[in-house]
Amino acid sequence: ISDYQNKVKDKFITATDPKERSFYLFEYLSCIKMEDMYINVLTSEGSVRSLRRVFEILTDPDTEGILFHCTSGKDRTGIVAALILHVLGIGIEDIRLDYYASAVATFAATEAMAQNLRKEHYSEDAIDEVRYFNGIGQYIAEGAYKRITEEYGSVDKYLSEVIGLTAFDIDRLREKYLE
Repeated sequence: ISDYQNKVKDKFITATDPKERSFYLFEYLSCIKMEDMYINVLTSEGSVRSLRRVFEILTDPDTEGILFHCTSGKDRTGIVAALILHVLGIGIEDIRLDYYASAVATFAATEAMAQNLRKEHYSEDAIDEVRYFNGIGQYIAEGAYKRITEEYGSVDKYLSEVIGLTAFDIDRLREKYLE
C-alpha cells in the first residue's frame, strides 16, 4: 500500500462527515488494483516466505493439515487454496469453480454492507467500489494466472523456482492428501 493510500485510509477513519467518508472510501478503494495485489501475494518477499512456509508445513510428515484464512477468505486464501489444488493435480476448471464459490459465500455479506453504507449516505460510486473490492472478478484471478504463466512459463515452474517445491515434495503432498 502506498503512502498516499495510507493517508487516504487515515482520513477515512477519522472523517465524521458522511460525504467526506464516502469520498475517502471511494478514493482508497480506487487506488487498489486487485490484480496487482494478487501478483504481490504471489511474488513479494514476505508473501513468498509465507507460501513456502505453508508448503513446508503441508509436506511435514508429522503434520496432518493446516487451517489457513484471511479476512474475506477469497484473496490470499483463494491463492493458497488454488496453489495447493494445483499441486495436488486438480484441473484448472475445478480450481476456478472452487475459487468462485467464494463469490456465493461473500455475496450476502457484501450486499448487507452496501445497504448499511447506503443508510449512512455513501455515494453509489463508493458502494460500487466496495462491491468490486469484496467481490470476485473473473478477470482478476485470470489476469494473475496469465501474468504468472507469462513470467514463469507455468504455475509448475513458479512453484518450483519461486516457492522451491521439488518433485519429491509434490509426490509427498499427493500421497499424503489424496490417498
